[in-house]
This record gives sequence, structure tokens and C-alpha cells, in this order.
Amino acid sequence: MAAPASGDIVIFLKGVRKTIDRIESKLEEYVEEFCRLPKLIMEAFRAGGADLSAQVNLSLKSQLQKNLSDIYMCLKLHLALHLGGDIALQHKELSTLGYDILKLSEPEVPEVNTLPDERHAIDPGSKVLEIVSMQFLAYGGT
Repeated sequence: MAAPASGDIVIFLKGVRKTIDRIESKLEEYVEEFCRLPKLIMEAFRAGGADLSAQVNLSLKSQLQKNLSDIYMCLKLHLALHLGGDIALQHKELSTLGYDILKLSEPEVPEVNTLPDERHAIDPGSKVLEIVSMQFLAYGGT
């Protein structure tokens, strides 16, 4: 198999750069939209009558808080990597989400004034699915 022509590589790399630029130009909006999911999840737990302070629900609360913290730190990491740490620390919707998670009052809450590290390079969507699965099993699923 012949090596690709150098012009093909340049065209490919320009396409990659264009895609990255497009994503970065919308990243703050994407993060803002994604921040709505954890907030809806917290509202659903409260509206569903889940007493997260009840002894039977402490494990559920702890897992919920951990997954929400993971989502928060992952979104912050995306912003920091693509747009810089200052934007990640000052993003209004993300900061609000961090403080909402803090209100769950668990010891391992997100550090809202620090930047995440490589441990937070996860898929936030998979954490949302974990929460939905957890809620389904805890409240009537099999």
C-alpha cells in the first residue's frame, strides 16, 4: 500500500483543526447544556420523595454525590483543556452546579475553586447512565 500524498495529509490535518475550532467555539454552550442534566437528576431525586438523609438512602446519596462530582469535574476538565483554566474556573453554570453538589453535604465534594487532573478524564454521559440505573434499581426496578 502506497503512503498517502503529503497534500492528503495536509488536507486531513486542516479538517481536524477545523473540527477542533468548531467544537471549541461551542464548548461553553455544550457544557452549559450538559449542566442541566445533573440539576434535573437532583430535582428528580427530591421530587420523587427521596429522603437522601434517611439511613436507608445514605449509600444511594453517597453514590449520587460521587457521580455528580465526577460529572462536574469532567466538564471542568474539558473546559480547562480546550479553553483554559480561567474559563473553567469562571464558567457560571458549571460553578452553580458545583455549589449545588456541595449542598448534598458529603465529605468528598468537588473542589469548586481548583482545576481537575487526569483522574477526571471520564465520559460524563456514562455517569448520567449510572445515576439513572441506580435510581431505577433503588426505586422499583429489577
